Amino acid sequence: MVICSRCNHREILGALFCSECGMQLDPSAGSQTESFNIPAEIDDNQVGSEDAVLAHDSRLTLYLSAHDATIQLDTPKEYSIGRVSEGQKVLPDVDLAPFDGFNNGVSRLHASILIDDKSIEVKDLGSSNGSILNEQKLIPHVPYVLSDGDVLIFGKLVARVLLKS
Repeated sequence: MVICSRCNHREILGALFCSECGMQLDPSAGSQTESFNIPAEIDDNQVGSEDAVLAHDSRLTLYLSAHDATIQLDTPKEYSIGRVSEGQKVLPDVDLAPFDGFNNGVSRLHASILIDDKSIEVKDLGSSNGSILNEQKLIPHVPYVLSDGDVLIFGKLVARVLLKS
């Protein structure tokens, strides 16, 4: 049983949000992503380069070089980034489970990316293993502006940010 810190409503173990008031539940109350130490330095060979994805058409492309895969986001909106696990009620818009998200320390709701007319921002959602932008650990719930060529790490899952000019 998980108890909401706002309204004291009881939820089943593993619930992410209170069904009564909508408050995000404390992840320490349920099943957690395994925590580990994140290396301070980024190896350029892990990241790949934008040359690997010459024809990206979307406003934002995340290139996952370890999987030779891309995730393309174009529509102006806020996208949740995480991994889907069994029994999860609130699903992320972008599922990193197929990219070994669990073993890479990606939380079920790890981060968000906001695309609007003026900028593209990333925000860590208080994930267990954090997010890193260009070797700087993100402060949870604080937005950071993304630029073309940035290196973004969710847990240990490395992505190169490619922005359409």
